[in-house]
Amino acid sequence: MRIVIATCSVDYTGRLTAHLPLATRVLMVKADGSVLVHSDGGSYKPLNWMTPPCTLTESDPSPEQREAGVQAVWTVRSSKSDDRLIVSLHEVLGEHSYELGVDPGLVKDGVEAHLQKLLAEQIGVLGDGHSLVRREYPTAIGPVDILARADTGHVAVEIKRRGDIDGVEQLTRYLDLLNRDPLLAPVAGVFAAQEIKPQARVLATDRGSGAWCSTTTRCAGSTTSTPGCSERKSMVQAVRGRVITPEQEIPDGGVCWEGDRLTWVGAVADAPADVAAELATVPAAPDTSLLPGLVDIHNHGGGGASIPAVEDTVEALQAVTEHRRHGTTRMLASLVTAAPEVLLARAAVLADLADAGEIEGIHSEGPFLAESRCGAQDPTFLIDGDPSLVEQLAATARGHLATMTVAPEVHGADAALDALVEAGALPSIGHTDAASETTRAAVERLTARLAGSGRRVTVTHLFNGMRPLHHRDPGPIPVLLAAARRGEIVLELIADGVHVHPELVRDIIATVGAENVALVTDAMAAAGMADGEYRLGSLDVRVAEGVARLAHGGSIAGGTAHLIDVVRITASGGVPLVDAVRSASLTPAEVLRSRRGGSTPFGALRAGYRADIVVVDSDLQVQRVIRDGQDVARGR
Repeated sequence: MRIVIATCSVDYTGRLTAHLPLATRVLMVKADGSVLVHSDGGSYKPLNWMTPPCTLTESDPSPEQREAGVQAVWTVRSSKSDDRLIVSLHEVLGEHSYELGVDPGLVKDGVEAHLQKLLAEQIGVLGDGHSLVRREYPTAIGPVDILARADTGHVAVEIKRRGDIDGVEQLTRYLDLLNRDPLLAPVAGVFAAQEIKPQARVLATDRGSGAWCSTTTRCAGSTTSTPGCSERKSMVQAVRGRVITPEQEIPDGGVCWEGDRLTWVGAVADAPADVAAELATVPAAPDTSLLPGLVDIHNHGGGGASIPAVEDTVEALQAVTEHRRHGTTRMLASLVTAAPEVLLARAAVLADLADAGEIEGIHSEGPFLAESRCGAQDPTFLIDGDPSLVEQLAATARGHLATMTVAPEVHGADAALDALVEAGALPSIGHTDAASETTRAAVERLTARLAGSGRRVTVTHLFNGMRPLHHRDPGPIPVLLAAARRGEIVLELIADGVHVHPELVRDIIATVGAENVALVTDAMAAAGMADGEYRLGSLDVRVAEGVARLAHGGSIAGGTAHLIDVVRITASGGVPLVDAVRSASLTPAEVLRSRRGGSTPFGALRAGYRADIVVVDSDLQVQRVIRDGQDVARGR
């Protein structure tokens, strides 16, 4: 391990361009070749990094660099792509190297140890007739987590928090060894984890040697068995802390779930006997809060991936994962204005992601928008309302077109809005320069069309991309506020401290109610990334000090925050935490569920809802994310 403390600037080029200006930072070079750039803040996450396989070359600066004060240059090149990390060192303040040796690995003291204990105590979940032989059964290549006796032989259980290929390989080695012992053979295998990767499930199936996949909550992420994968009984799990429900804060509360559903939520003191017994095994956590999984209905990307530019589901999932590991367990994937053929191609990719349950649907922001209020939308591709394009987009999305932003004054807007309603999508009013009369007529018409359906029109980021309020020319804003107060529509607010002032957010929620406001990120590719150069659709974007603006024109070009950051800023601005959380979870969840009928509800800590939980500390920093009852990996 090599640690260098230096004044340096850092540039990343390749799949994205990012720049860290001159500052004092910690540079870490690990034995595996990885290079990480850390600051004194930001918790565990580096500002930038390059993962192996990669090569580090140290060189002298060019004459121009030397004149600028650079003393040395590190160039880190990825072996799999054209990505490069360039560190320009101006002054080295300290340097140390250490031989750390072989790391023994993680000692099981958390989830894995807890799961092992639970399985040992409830060995019957493996099936009738099973009995425990012992935990940590010794072998020549290491201990097996659990060895059990069955009517037909023995069962070896390997337990992981996240089940990947390495875990299957490890279980296979144990089985090969144990089946050589005539006193134990035949020995079958159970691979138990809270989450099992698809590749691991395929490998276990392919081995066909008694190894099969199981999770403590549900089988390999599916509610049905698959070949080579045996489903086991679920076990109740629980967390404790200050519980935030849509109605109240519960100071010492508990949340229990089994499989992918919440089974009990309430005060620990009020828990029934069976729940109390489960909660007694979980330490009290007075400095921890339990929130429902957050729901973002306006999100263009993150983690370096731009949803309007995705060409495959892997790239799109990169953005989804960036937000999911920060507590956004459900989201819409948002497109921007583009040529029709581009919109259709992107919708086809995102429909696959929605079919897989990774996103809740698709939001198309445009192309039927007002040019004078297009903001970071490319005016080249703005067109009049076209119901045939709506129909094509809805068909390509295969039922996953959830919302579409339309300016009601655009020619043909009424026909496009009607086509959206017919397609089962929700119209969203936005990027509009409409007069109050035009806005009122559109709201009244759409409200009448949706009456009795439980569906509500939304408003795309109120105030942003919209004619401002004036006492002699009110425009759309007061009409939309009045409709929200009546419960007819839901207002999006980008409450990130950049798009809308926190005091205005507080007053809007106090005026119309948290049940009528959906907090959103409007995030783009730079969310979770360093400042630098990015793209939003067809336009260049420059991010400086966390604010994204068009490189040409300077308009704000989306957000760079995660939804938990929006909740934190909203709460610090004076909105009660219960209301801030509701506007980032249940309200947007109800918008989505209104068009999906009887699907399992999500967005609140209520029994029967999906087991989506975000565990945060006293500063609302995410500590753990659970989606569908399974832990979400938080590393990048």
